[in-house]
Amino acid sequence: MFNQLKPHTTLPLLGVIPFVAGSLGLYIDYNLQFIHVVLSAYALMIVSFMAGVHWGQHLSIDNGMSKKLALSSNVIALMASVGFFALPFHVFYLLAAVLLLVILIVDLCYKPELGLCDAYKKTRIIVTTIAAVSLSISFGLGVMHG
Repeated sequence: MFNQLKPHTTLPLLGVIPFVAGSLGLYIDYNLQFIHVVLSAYALMIVSFMAGVHWGQHLSIDNGMSKKLALSSNVIALMASVGFFALPFHVFYLLAAVLLLVILIVDLCYKPELGLCDAYKKTRIIVTTIAAVSLSISFGLGVMHG
């Protein structure tokens, strides 16, 4: 069984567990500050990491896309960082969901140049959808409790 597990699918799928668990925890008791802190910090970390992947990829590309990847990755990471410190938790959840979707769109638009395999692309769509939906639910819970 473990021989069939592939890191490019298993690790991202495990990585959405905190998003789902955080959303579920907020549904159970929205007033637990610990869940807000952990969920928002985790979202910041994942958005920054995924934006950083694009920054790293720009180093190995010699076409006009290189500058666009470098710029977009920095803008996304800065937006996430500022949002983390400046926005209420529930608004940051929405921002993080949107930024994860933007990163996915960049991946899909530049798939050939980035050398992404189809299995990774499929996994990214599933994982990003689960994370974005979970964060959107957390945003909605915040609006309901706000």
